[in-house]
Amino acid sequence: MKALIALLTAATGILHLLVGFNMVGGSGATNWILVLNGVGYLVLLWLFWTSSGSRRGTIRWILLAYTLITLVGYFILNGSAGFQSTVGLIIKAIELLLIILLFLDRGSDRVAVTAPAPAATRTGAVVSSEAYQAASGIGAASSAAAIGVSVREGAIQFTRIVGANSAASALVIPSNAPLDAETIEWKFNPVCTAAVEKSTIAGWFPFFNAGNAA
Repeated sequence: MKALIALLTAATGILHLLVGFNMVGGSGATNWILVLNGVGYLVLLWLFWTSSGSRRGTIRWILLAYTLITLVGYFILNGSAGFQSTVGLIIKAIELLLIILLFLDRGSDRVAVTAPAPAATRTGAVVSSEAYQAASGIGAASSAAAIGVSVREGAIQFTRIVGANSAASALVIPSNAPLDAETIEWKFNPVCTAAVEKSTIAGWFPFFNAGNAA
């Protein structure tokens, strides 16, 4: 479709130049209106061929309007005499076909839109990120602050939630057992625990076995 539109645009532009310079279908002075009209077609052809996407769509609508104005203007300016020019009617037939093709080509420049990722995939990514932070110990303090939890340092401690009423809101006394004094005392005066030893190995001589049996 694009190549056919370019071919028809080039044909009508070149024919306008030939007729304007009296090289085809006439004689006399140069018709600068036709010359400029042909130059306009060739410029729009270059823009249409080199553009893409939404810019190509804009150029296509400009070319369509330009061709329609040229087609209607020919019959307005020439009246019934316009139907007597064979070259003029050929150019107008090309322009009419060009208008139809430009209108049919209006959906070819639409750009495909990428669909967003499924919700399950996005949720899985968030869960994986949170699981990684929890495993690595990152974001624990920020998570506690986000839900309004106040935590103080200590061996064992209560958790105070902002806005909640609880009797257990006093500071916690560390639960470490007072074993330092006992440990120091044992170092200077160690006490060994008594143990009863019982031999279960048979003697080397019979009378040792008999004595053990007695």
